[in-house]
Amino acid sequence: AFLGDLGAVRSMGIPFGVVHNNDSKDGILEPGDFPSFCWTKLGQERLAVHKPILLRQPVLPPIVPSVSDGELLVATFGHIEPKKQTFEMNRWARRAEIPFVAVGPDVLAATYDVYYADLKSYGCPIRLHEWHEKIEDIASLVGDVTHFLFVLTDSKKGSGGSPTSPRFAGFFNRPVIVVDDEYTFAEDGYYVYRTLAEIQKEHLTGMKPPKYDWSPDAYLDALTTATLEFWGK
Repeated sequence: AFLGDLGAVRSMGIPFGVVHNNDSKDGILEPGDFPSFCWTKLGQERLAVHKPILLRQPVLPPIVPSVSDGELLVATFGHIEPKKQTFEMNRWARRAEIPFVAVGPDVLAATYDVYYADLKSYGCPIRLHEWHEKIEDIASLVGDVTHFLFVLTDSKKGSGGSPTSPRFAGFFNRPVIVVDDEYTFAEDGYYVYRTLAEIQKEHLTGMKPPKYDWSPDAYLDALTTATLEFWGK
């Protein structure tokens, strides 16, 4: 049906592009004469047959004030599950003597009850909350957080795409640290490391929130411009 829809759009002379929200080779369009877009360099490699343009996801705008003082507290948020390396983040934090907390919706509590019990047994505080349609609704749960941390490498091994939590973290106006196998996030003022072991406690001093110039409006402008240029509009 999707291919038929694209055919109908093309027949009407309407410019269009395809944003690939994952890198899976299954269930994606056959290569065609239309512009394609992806969010990561890994995505460009996996989707090379589509010749995608790299347009990283935007940084979402801050909705709370930044913090310049207060006791150090590093947090991660999103689903608390093995592929997010929550256990590894907690172990890193304990070794570095950095307070750490994992914040996540309770929808996977039954599925990962043993995993959660293991985390707690190793001293990892967990803040579970009911499911919210909007990420910004958890602002009150992370008000005491000074830095956010996300490990992206395992999350990108499946269908791929771009983990969204670091982009959503822009809402909370705090420094964001990511462990990744590429430096795409660094372009927007994120602090990118290849491994958790590379992050030292003293690195956290003086870190700043992401840059907000690559906004949703800027992303959509770039997407629209590239699409229209492809079609000669």
